[in-house]
Amino acid sequence: MPWKPINRGNCGRDTWCRCMALLGDVRTVGGMRGLSTLLLASLVLLLCTACALIRGRETEIPTTRLLPEVRRITFTGNSQFSSSTLLGEMVTKPRPFLQFWKRGEPYNSPTLQEDLLRIRKYYFDRGFLETTVHVERVQENAEENTVAIEIAIDEGPPTQVAEVRLTGSIPPALQPIQDIIAALPLSAGKRLNKADFDRSKEQLLTRLHNATYARAEIVPDTVEDKEAHTAEVTFELHPGTETTFGSITIEGERLEHDVLIRLNGQIEKRKKKLSKAVYGTSHLMSRAEAEYTYEKGVKHLIVGTGQYNNVTLSAEAADYFERHRCHVELFPTPKAIQAWNKTDGAVIGLFHVTC
Repeated sequence: MPWKPINRGNCGRDTWCRCMALLGDVRTVGGMRGLSTLLLASLVLLLCTACALIRGRETEIPTTRLLPEVRRITFTGNSQFSSSTLLGEMVTKPRPFLQFWKRGEPYNSPTLQEDLLRIRKYYFDRGFLETTVHVERVQENAEENTVAIEIAIDEGPPTQVAEVRLTGSIPPALQPIQDIIAALPLSAGKRLNKADFDRSKEQLLTRLHNATYARAEIVPDTVEDKEAHTAEVTFELHPGTETTFGSITIEGERLEHDVLIRLNGQIEKRKKKLSKAVYGTSHLMSRAEAEYTYEKGVKHLIVGTGQYNNVTLSAEAADYFERHRCHVELFPTPKAIQAWNKTDGAVIGLFHVTC
């Protein structure tokens, strides 16, 4: 049967047809020239097949839809705190006002639920213990791929402090008690709030420390009357035993200066001058003193910061220990001694005892 060339006019722009047409032309060529042309055509055929497969795969790639942009967040029911204040507590953010070139955060339902808890905590820390927060509606614009969120808040009444009391073992040095209570940031008649609560606890702890009770602890307790919207706050004092400063006793030897205990147990006088030369005080450890304190093989450094927790690390000293993978713990000296006695391994200690 005589061979007939493929009608290329019927193939149009189809790559496969063009390859087959080329193979048909090869059959009319003889000799070495025909063989070379045949090899070339085979390579072209393989290339065309690969291109066709790639084209097919490209058309199969699914399109992923972006999460909708948060275009707007509105609040209802909030009178105590502004919408901008509450929005500042959230991770979910809408497009910034007057900054049309920026986008809002992608809408994510779990993140929004966490934001509701953040708003709830914001109210709680400021004395609104019964506040409820929920998403009223999420309105989606499918065409623009955006959402508008409405958050409803029921603030409820604030909780007032009915009474502040001190209990526990109250040292005579802290008398009179009523004067101490009157000086606390948290007082009867004021709204219960976390900031005043924390400051009051810290103030009491400082008074005990200044009275030589370095191991003192404060245990607070709050009893709420939900019907009256009031709360009674009690600070229970646990002063512990009195402590003295100005010396430290190690294995029966009384030392009246800051000390450094090496890995091998050797006791040295602290090189305070290395820090004092830089900062004018030994309460801030310099890099030079950090280099002197560190020794090869150390993994842990316990620092006794003094009776009143005065000593700390400079940024350079902290960076030096971190780069040498030496974990540093700082405690008031009485607690640092306790930590030292319980710690094993590659540990050294530096204890400030003079204040």
